[in-house]
This record gives sequence, structure tokens and C-alpha cells, in this order.
Amino acid sequence: LQTLSSTKQSRGWSRGVAMQGGFLDKAISKEKAERVKVKEAGKHEWDEGTIDSTVKIFQEILNDRNKRAKQDLERRVRSGTGVREFRGKCCGAADDPVPESEQDIAYRLIEDFTKPSALRDAAGPIMEWAQEIFGNVKRKGAQSGQTMDTETEIQVMRDVVKECLIRYVVKQINTENSEAFAANSH
Repeated sequence: LQTLSSTKQSRGWSRGVAMQGGFLDKAISKEKAERVKVKEAGKHEWDEGTIDSTVKIFQEILNDRNKRAKQDLERRVRSGTGVREFRGKCCGAADDPVPESEQDIAYRLIEDFTKPSALRDAAGPIMEWAQEIFGNVKRKGAQSGQTMDTETEIQVMRDVVKECLIRYVVKQINTENSEAFAANSH
């Protein structure tokens, strides 16, 4: 045992002594530079190009097929889970601007939380959540012997992103509305 300990120390294996240089050190440095940066536990640091593309995809999802996702978002907000005033136009109405007199709190909150700047702030959390859910879907499918072709995989991922986007925005609206309501209730 004494001999093993002295051998480890002579080869630099003791605690606190790291291997200096070498191919492994270079490989780790290269991999570290290419890896997506992580800010906090599980939180990725996304590059600007990815964020911009993600915001465009979110906008496309919200406005796809006569704004069905945005209508779904509004329906969820107005179904008693997000606001207390119910006077605005439906998102599926004509694309004419809604007169300010008809812009209730629900309309304003939906517009605020679906602006590109708000979607930009939400892109990371939404995509991480969507990635987790999509991974679960694929894993459960594989466990039952089912696989998806590329086209199906893209459609399922798009549906997962849409659902995560809507739920995230509804959660943000509910939080904002609850905080505003609580602040006015004292």
C-alpha cells in the first residue's frame, strides 16, 4: 500500500494535482468550446442567431392557420384562468387593429407577452421545456416499439413547441395578472 501511494504521487496522481497538457486536455478544451454554454443548473445560454430563429418560429406558430394558436392562447386566458375582464375581440377576427376602447386587460397582456421582445426573453425556457417533453415522447415511443419518421418527428416537435409556448405565455399572464390584482387589493 505504501508503494502504491508513493507511485501515485510520483506520477502526479495525488489529490489536487491535475494532469498538465496532453491530448486529453486539448480534447476537453475543444469540446468545452463547442458545447452550448450553461448559465445555471440546466439553463442553456443560446446564441443570438438561435434566439432570432426561435422567435421567428414562435411568431409563425402563433399566426399559422388563421392564428389558431393565438386563438387557443386567448381562449385559455379568457376561460377564467388569467383575467377578470372579458371584453376584447377574438384573435381570429379580422386583422384590423383593435380600437383602444376595446382593448381590455386580456388583450393587452396577450399582445405584451407575444411581442418579439417578450418571445425573445422566453425562448430559452420554452425550448428547454419543449426539448424535455419531446425527449419523453420519443423515449416512451421507443419503449413501446414505435418510431417516428422525419416528417412525423418534425410535426410532433412543432406541436410540442406550440403547446409549451401557449402554456408558458398563459403562465406569465396569470402571474402578471395575479400580481397586479394582489397589488390593488390592499
